[in-house]
Amino acid sequence: MWAVEIRSPAGIAATLRRIGAATASRDTAEQAAQRVEQRLAALGRRYAGAKSLDYFYQVDRRPLFTINGDHLISQGLALCGGRNIFAGEPGLAFQVAHEAVIAADPAALLAPFTEASGDPLIDWRQWPSMRAVRADALFLLPADSISRATPRWLDSLELACTLLDGLRDRVQP
Repeated sequence: MWAVEIRSPAGIAATLRRIGAATASRDTAEQAAQRVEQRLAALGRRYAGAKSLDYFYQVDRRPLFTINGDHLISQGLALCGGRNIFAGEPGLAFQVAHEAVIAADPAALLAPFTEASGDPLIDWRQWPSMRAVRADALFLLPADSISRATPRWLDSLELACTLLDGLRDRVQP
């Protein structure tokens, strides 16, 4: 047993290879790692030159938690032109005030979602002057995949990229 901390999208493929080496499943792990790399490369190609969109990623509602630009999710969203409004903050995940999000006025709000928990972004509808609320850009991502650094993480990332891409023509800068 060993601790694994995946800090970048490429780290998913690297970890698959390490698991393959440790379990004598190198070929299977190599194939899975290559699929991850191909999907990441395809996202990079598809959104190369795409107009950047500011977003807020809400980890939790109460207290309001988010992530910085070094987080795996932020790095993934950067592949498709997403720009985290709290990218420069020092902590990987941290509590933030609603007022800071409102002042930043992101084009999109994203959050992990499970059926059992209800809509985690519902509170933001209280601020209809926010760009994201005006554009109905409150995007829910499957929590079981976006929150885990596995190949399935790419499913949620691709969904988020598609949602952001569909928003590009609808928002004002």
